[in-house]
Amino acid sequence: QEEQQAQSEEGEGTDKAAAERPAKKPKLSPEEQAEKLARTIFVGNVPPQDSTRDTLKNLFKKYGQVESVRLRSVPVKLDAAGMPRRSAVLGGKVDAERGAANAYVVFRSADSVAAALEANMSVVEGHHIRVDRAAAPSKGEGSTPSADSQYDTVRSVFVGNLFFQTTDEELITFCSDPAVAPEL
Repeated sequence: QEEQQAQSEEGEGTDKAAAERPAKKPKLSPEEQAEKLARTIFVGNVPPQDSTRDTLKNLFKKYGQVESVRLRSVPVKLDAAGMPRRSAVLGGKVDAERGAANAYVVFRSADSVAAALEANMSVVEGHHIRVDRAAAPSKGEGSTPSADSQYDTVRSVFVGNLFFQTTDEELITFCSDPAVAPEL
């Protein structure tokens, strides 16, 4: 009987722990995903400092009510290699010298997205940010841009053979020099 009681108490403990854990958000339907995507912008070349999430929220709130800001591709310090990425970022083990991060800003209204595109090439903490409409995730390996791709292939240039440490800011400065590229 003692064994059954101990098993019963263990079961109650796990039920309590499960009840105290926050419930997972339900998966969005394809229609809800499309609607959320229409309210989302991609922000590239974001400085990876701790205050960036608040900085971005304050920058974009003038275009509409911000629902959420998600940072992605945050460079973590090499000594945090054994830690999960999220723990390293939350623990402040961010390596700003290794590059910039990306962010997704979700607005409450899709109308805010068009207005927020005006912030493209704004300077945030010394970085020219790239602001664009968020695109649906690619279908997997080997996928090619679709016909409705958001990039103008006539005005896009591939720049290769750069040093690994080359930053977006260095490239922007180089291309902004009238002696190098007068048409820009």
